[in-house]
Parts: sequence; C-alpha cells; structure tokens
Amino acid sequence: MQRKAHVFMVKPTDFCNLDCTYCYSPNRRRRNVIADEALEGLIRRMLEDFPADHRFQIVWHGSEPMGVGVDFYREVTARIRGELGDRVQFHMQSNLTLLHDGWIDLLVDERFSISTSIDGPRAVHDRKRVTLAGGGTFDKVAGNIQRLRERGLPVAAVLVLSRDTLGLTEEIYALLRELGLHVRVNPVLLPEGTPGCLPPASYGEFVRDLAEIWLADGESTFYIEPLRGYALRLVGGTPLMCEQQALCFEHMIGVGTDGELFPCNRFVGGDALRLGNIRDTSVRSLPLHPVAQRTARRHLDSPKCQRCELVDVCQGGCMYHAHAVYGDAFREDYFCESYVILYDFVIRNLAALLQRLEGIPQNRDLDELVAALETSAA
Repeated sequence: MQRKAHVFMVKPTDFCNLDCTYCYSPNRRRRNVIADEALEGLIRRMLEDFPADHRFQIVWHGSEPMGVGVDFYREVTARIRGELGDRVQFHMQSNLTLLHDGWIDLLVDERFSISTSIDGPRAVHDRKRVTLAGGGTFDKVAGNIQRLRERGLPVAAVLVLSRDTLGLTEEIYALLRELGLHVRVNPVLLPEGTPGCLPPASYGEFVRDLAEIWLADGESTFYIEPLRGYALRLVGGTPLMCEQQALCFEHMIGVGTDGELFPCNRFVGGDALRLGNIRDTSVRSLPLHPVAQRTARRHLDSPKCQRCELVDVCQGGCMYHAHAVYGDAFREDYFCESYVILYDFVIRNLAALLQRLEGIPQNRDLDELVAALETSAA
C-alpha cells in the first residue's frame, strides 16, 4: 500500500494584500519572506525523517503566497526537486487577486495544483473578502478562475460559511455549478457568544442542504467537502481529513516564516501550541511532544465525546475550532452537532453519494487535494 504523503503547510510570507473580515492571520501587514534557514530545515526534514521513497506535499498557504513573487517559487521549487525529485507535489492556496500570466506559467510548468476562496455570490463575497482600501474582489477572483481553467488548471475553493450565507444555499449552489469548483465549506470561527458566531448545528445544516441540491442535480461535476471525506471515511475506514484523526497533525504540520512548527497552518504565527522549529526539531519526535500527547487524548478526555456514538469516527473533531471558539484547543470541536447531522445524512444517502462521486471527472489526486483544503480558510 502506498504511504500517505506527508503535508507541510508552509507560510512563505506573513503579508496579505487583502483585509478579509474574518482573517485569523497575525502580522499580515509584514512584507517578509520565509527565512532561508527554514527552507533548508524543511528540505533536511524531508530527507532525514522519512524513508527514501516517501512522498510529500508542500502547500504554500498564508497569508497571500503570491505576495513573494514568481521568481521565489521558481528557485525554491528547483531547489527542492533537486534534492527530492518528483516525490514532492506543490499546492498553492491563493486569493488570486495578484494572478498574472507569469503566475499561470509557473503553475503549469511546475505542475502546481491551486485553490482559492470564494464566499458566495458577489454581494456576500465583496462584504467579506475586501482589498486594503475596502473594495470587493469577486469579479477579479471569478475572472481569474476562468483564466486558470482556460490553461487547463482545475481550481478548488474554500467557502467560509458565515451568518450572511446561511440562507443562500440555492444561490451558492448555482455559483459553484457555474464556476465548476470543487469546494470545501469551512465555518467562520469566532469566540462563543460574540456577534457572528454560528450556532453549532448551522454548519452541518448548511452543508446537508447544499448536498441535497447536489444529489438532485445529476449533471454537476464538482464535489463538496467535508461531505466527500465523510462518505469515503465510512466506506474505506481510513480518515482523509485531519479532523477525523485523534492526532490530527500526524501527517500534516504547519511551518511559519521563521521555521516555527505548529499542529496546522491556522496556529502559525500565534502563541499557542508551538512544537519547535523545523531547523532543529525532527518530525519523528513530534508524536512524543506534550501537545501531541494531549491532542491524541482529546476525545478520550471529553465527557461529551464519550457520550457520542460517533466518537470513533470523529475523534473530537478539529482542535483549531475548539481553540478559536472556546479558547481551549483540547476541548471537543464546537461544531460537533454539525458532524452528527452530516454523518446521519451520509449514512442515509451513502449509495447515492458514492454513485455521484464516481461520476465526477478527476483531474487530480483528490485525496491530496483534500489535504490541501482541509484547514484552509484564507
């Protein structure tokens, strides 16, 4: 059996050219570039900490990867492939507002996969994902998605679910169908009790309702996450997404511009859950780290999880959701009610779901794309 690729979610810069209303990334006005020592450490970790035939995925993510320029990626990609050959696949999560022909050439030449963010119809997207001057970005993003597709590059997207989009299921489905976007729906993350914080069940209800339209539409050629991941989890028994694993960062780690290591990209740059630095911390040592030990026991230590019939499937859910909403990464996921709703929907519709998924043309290794999208919300 082929080993699962190890994913490094690498932040090439802290800078972002947008000012999205829900952004969690600190220092996003700092125009820096990842330290060369961090890149050297990344290459060393891949060479020294894994078998000689192991595969990797490097996901350039946050704040806006295109903020460091095309030449950076040409040089770094050649450098990494010079050491590891074709064992490394590259992915970029970008807001696409800086895209130009040089970027498209890079993505094609270096066989990058790419994803973006689109938060719904223009009116909603342009309230949430704005420029530093406050202008909307929908038209530019939608236009650049089309430019990429014309060059043969499939694009996936993250859709951040907020209170503004809860009642727009049909409009959002029509947009996704028009753009042909594989989509990962992520709930907006705000502290519990603050304005805009979603009810715990609303995320599951929205994805379920979106999926009902998708199932009834026999001609759509995109899939919806996390629904696809749940269906394949139940059939195959192997988690595809980090939120389905007790030790969620077993196959994925976040790397900051200074080389600091975190359980995932969403912790990068903050003060919580630092695991060491890629320059001198072996990936093989991370399961022994105190953070890993507590992470692996989250679902065992949670009375709510132990009362839930899905505990062996969900295993506590996303620790960043717990961190962002409760202020405690080691609690169960705030959206656990949503997962019960979604698993119930999957179980009742499993045959139909699998039939629809089987009919979707696959341009990329979907499992790898899930890894790239599963925690992306920028």
